[in-house]
Amino acid sequence: MQRYISSELTHFVGKGLSEENQYLLLVKIISEGFLSHPPHSTSMSGNLFVNINAKLSTDEMYNPQVVCFCDIPYEDLSLHMDKYSRFGLAFDKKFIVSKGGSPVLYIPTTAKKTRSKTLSVTEIIERHQAGKEPVLREELEMGKYFDEMLQEYHALSLRNPDVLEEFGFRSFLDRHIFSFVKFFDPALADDDPNNFYFEREWRVFGNIHFKAEDVTRILLPHKFSKRFRADIPHYFGQISFSRAH
Repeated sequence: MQRYISSELTHFVGKGLSEENQYLLLVKIISEGFLSHPPHSTSMSGNLFVNINAKLSTDEMYNPQVVCFCDIPYEDLSLHMDKYSRFGLAFDKKFIVSKGGSPVLYIPTTAKKTRSKTLSVTEIIERHQAGKEPVLREELEMGKYFDEMLQEYHALSLRNPDVLEEFGFRSFLDRHIFSFVKFFDPALADDDPNNFYFEREWRVFGNIHFKAEDVTRILLPHKFSKRFRADIPHYFGQISFSRAH
């Protein structure tokens, strides 16, 4: 029972909006029982858009339509709320798993990777004649390594589409692996908005329908508590008050 993970997964609403509009959005979501991803459409959900000209390391190559949650205990949410909003709703982790939810794979962009460098026959002979090891190793950052490998992957897919599509390999890799990879800069401060590692993100492909009883916790500032109980009288779960960091 460690506090660095939570039994609940929390989604915060209305980043960048005023508190009033964040509150109204939270009420709308709970009233309708519908949690959506951009463009927040009931008819378009769970698609994946891939830009093969972008880089995976900048999180721009794969653009899945997902609803995101954070795996952070309530007691430690203040730092995350400073970056997003103080209005959110939480679900039991088992409920999100039943919707296909899964945590993302975080990769530090600047982590070092050592690999064997491809040499020409002439280079191999020259190294052998000089009494050097025939294998030359190079060190590169993980972000660059992934970008190079994904370029090769997409080039292979274009040259031989049937190879990856025959058993659904491309769909499997694109939707269940690459769409859940997220890079971060480990040198950033904890409270930096771009320090994604502290989000402990989970993703669900597509919109989520739920009932009020599926919600395990509502988070909002104390001043909205009385109003919320009047607006959503059918919610009987936990209400927790957002705290500043």
